Amino acid sequence: MISAKRLFVFAAFLSAAHLGFLFFANQSGWLGEQIPAHWGFNLTADRFIDFGQLIFEVSLLQAFGLVFPLAAMFVRPRLLAGLLKVAGFGIFLMMQVIAWFVTAVQLSAGEQRFPVLLFLGLLAFPILALVLSLTKPEVSISDRLRIKVRGITIFSLDFSEVTSLSEIELRARDFGGLGIRYASKKLAFIPRAGRGVELKLNSGESVAIYSTQPEVLLQAIKTKLEQS
Repeated sequence: MISAKRLFVFAAFLSAAHLGFLFFANQSGWLGEQIPAHWGFNLTADRFIDFGQLIFEVSLLQAFGLVFPLAAMFVRPRLLAGLLKVAGFGIFLMMQVIAWFVTAVQLSAGEQRFPVLLFLGLLAFPILALVLSLTKPEVSISDRLRIKVRGITIFSLDFSEVTSLSEIELRARDFGGLGIRYASKKLAFIPRAGRGVELKLNSGESVAIYSTQPEVLLQAIKTKLEQS
């Protein structure tokens, strides 16, 4: 998997590319002297700024967006860092798409109405993330143990990292809600309350996986551990 450091470097490159494009657009005369920066309820621009103010505001927003992938580089617990890496980079990418949409409108010097339909389309990303987090996880046991949601690998680990496993009862209140959660050094895949399997790792953390047949999953993992 891609390291948190490489993801941050890539995110920083995307931020710099957006700022660089703004400078290029300004030098090419694509931006007007007064650039739209806010749109009212009628979807037309009602606040204009100059290029210097635009760069200042965009730089602040880009720096804020980088906070999310940056956090994963300094969090020590491995499982929490992995969760922050995926979620943080996802949030950053969504902010980048919004930034480029706004830039596209600004290139029209306010003559173009704000693309509200495209903006609303971005809401599909957090909604999709919520739906995926509330989907029953699938466990793939091969060379590594992989936890998938709708075929997408969310987490994987080597069997040598597992020190013990047991069947447990998963409750939403123990993790602050349903979904993919992290609490008390435990990464939980809990789309709904019920039974599951907990794998304790040599890092001191553990992974809890919801299952409709935890005894079957438990035995399958035990068999793999004995073969490893």
